[in-house]
Amino acid sequence: PLSVWAIFSDFHSFHTWAPTVLSSELDGDITTNTAGAKRKYKTNTSSKECHITLLEHNPSTYTIVYAVGDYEMPGIRNYRSSVSVTDEGAGISQLTWYSSFITTKS
Repeated sequence: PLSVWAIFSDFHSFHTWAPTVLSSELDGDITTNTAGAKRKYKTNTSSKECHITLLEHNPSTYTIVYAVGDYEMPGIRNYRSSVSVTDEGAGISQLTWYSSFITTKS
């Protein structure tokens, strides 16, 4: 799981492995990989800049949890995601990406 964790655990490196993310930068004074850190990013699917807040970064459980501001996604609010990696043995890792949100009228 360490090699998989190394890829997705850096809160500000999303643009290096997510194909739709063009750029990502720190937004505020809190350093990367610290709960409360914020980043802004641009995608190739929208001209809007999005803002994400890191809620949890836990290297011991290989888990990150983040939230996207309600104003970022029309028709969606309370968006929250958890990304974790588990060791399945024999050199195999499982990446689990779980998201929850509430849909609203746009």
